[in-house]
Amino acid sequence: KVLHDLFEADVRTKSDFEALGERVRPQILPRGQAVLRMAGPPLKALFEATELLRSLEGANRGNGPLLSFLAELREELSRLLPADFLIRFAEDRLIHIGRYLLALAIRAERGALHLEKALERSREIRDLTGWHAENLRDLPPYASVEKRQALAEFVWMIEEYKVSLFAQELKTAIPVSRKRIEARMGDIQRML
Repeated sequence: KVLHDLFEADVRTKSDFEALGERVRPQILPRGQAVLRMAGPPLKALFEATELLRSLEGANRGNGPLLSFLAELREELSRLLPADFLIRFAEDRLIHIGRYLLALAIRAERGALHLEKALERSREIRDLTGWHAENLRDLPPYASVEKRQALAEFVWMIEEYKVSLFAQELKTAIPVSRKRIEARMGDIQRML
């Protein structure tokens, strides 16, 4: 992340290289410390969610439907915090990732107790993510920047909706409901 932020530049000459080095040298350590502070909370939440999933899987080895549900949550976990998360996500987004991972852990715990209810709500989430994936796949090359940005932001709206469905006590960062999501889907559809 530090290399990406500080050293990704168009350097073609020795003097440009030396100037870049002089400019970023005093920023390396402070930026590295900031990255560590930034990465800590989502990584801690990832560890806790992973441990919870492992524990639930171990305690329910013979329960095929629950294991399938937990496998879906593991896939969501890897999408929420991919290996390149520090580069992929903006700093203001990372603040929310920990909450999304905590919501996923709560969803797993509650799903282990009330699987049918969790599966019913999961179908609703799959419909929304399916709509998003379909719209991304069918996005024409001439689609506007506005539409591309709206589709990128829609993913986070779905994550907030998951918090509202599965872990209300964590509170959402934005007002979200099925009605608001459907309205946003309509807005995105109408964009060029």
